[in-house]
Amino acid sequence: MIETLIMEGISEILKEANIRLPKQIGSAIGIVGTIVIGQAAVAAGLVSPLMVIIVSLSTMCSFVAPDYTIMNPIRVLKFFMIIMTSLFGLFGFIMGYTIIIINLISTTSFGIPYLVPVAPFNFTDFKNYMLDNITLAKKRPEFLKTKDKTRQ
Repeated sequence: MIETLIMEGISEILKEANIRLPKQIGSAIGIVGTIVIGQAAVAAGLVSPLMVIIVSLSTMCSFVAPDYTIMNPIRVLKFFMIIMTSLFGLFGFIMGYTIIIINLISTTSFGIPYLVPVAPFNFTDFKNYMLDNITLAKKRPEFLKTKDKTRQ
């Protein structure tokens, strides 16, 4: 747990530094800094090479989102899941994801559940959501609760 938290903490520090550096030099310094710090941590025996690979993959996957601010909740949830899994093992992993899913299901935005049409489930809305073809969907989604149910 300590090894993972140290490596993730260093990774987050490097990402924050990379954001605040000029674009021309930021990526080069970030890559060189990551390689040097990772190699030094492995040489000093603080972390295993496998942990460096796992944290590197995790860091690369965090750049998938186009906007940096979208990743902030995911960053917090990553540390939450690391702590839950290290304290309680597989049970903590399942418990952590259950807590996250329950939170997502209970969240509403403008009175509409966040995970609609998946939860609460409505087959017609789910089919239209998956196919995403407005010409096939002649009616508006049920969760909108509109007076006129037909699309224009």
